[in-house]
Amino acid sequence: MPKSVSVILSIFLFLMLSNCSSTKVNVFSHHSSKSNPEDMKTFGIARLSAEEPEIEREILRIVRKQLEDKGLKFVNSNPDFLVATHFYIGAFQKYVPPSTITMRDLNPSPIDQVEEAMTSRRSRPTARERQRDRVTKQGYTFQGYYDTKFYQNIQLYFVSIPSKDRVEIVWQGEIDSQNKKEDILSIAPQFLEELLSEFPKKSGKEESRKLKI
Repeated sequence: MPKSVSVILSIFLFLMLSNCSSTKVNVFSHHSSKSNPEDMKTFGIARLSAEEPEIEREILRIVRKQLEDKGLKFVNSNPDFLVATHFYIGAFQKYVPPSTITMRDLNPSPIDQVEEAMTSRRSRPTARERQRDRVTKQGYTFQGYYDTKFYQNIQLYFVSIPSKDRVEIVWQGEIDSQNKKEDILSIAPQFLEELLSEFPKKSGKEESRKLKI
């Protein structure tokens, strides 16, 4: 393969891999009409998961830090709300069909052909003519393949307990995406930061957005 083609293909593949670092996420949030999130200043933690306690503990640790960075205070008793989380990750495969790209390639002619072409002309060829004669087009086909991705979903619930037998959800948020990260904790900090950008006020961003992970 000519060096110029090799360089172009390398750049092409680099751009493809670079694009993989940004993924589309969907972000949803809602607060109860009976509550004002801006009035909530203290919070506690509620653990619910019996299946993945270590993942739940780490997600709640990240949430605690990010809420504290927003100026809220963690307390052990009588908080304005409790934080609970639910999360899910599942693998799936998607078939990527074959694709072909056509690229211009610069193929210098052998020196004897150049000399022959020059001597056969009445006048010396221009730089544009020489460049045009040296350019060819070539197609490169990439075979189809199965691409494995992971569906990631994290939900947050901010709940108050006005009485012993009643629980109210004062704010809830959810973020999900399909990406190449198998470990949900590897994307949890970015996911949770994006999700909590909707608390206490909505960010005004589109629900579907790009996130670098």
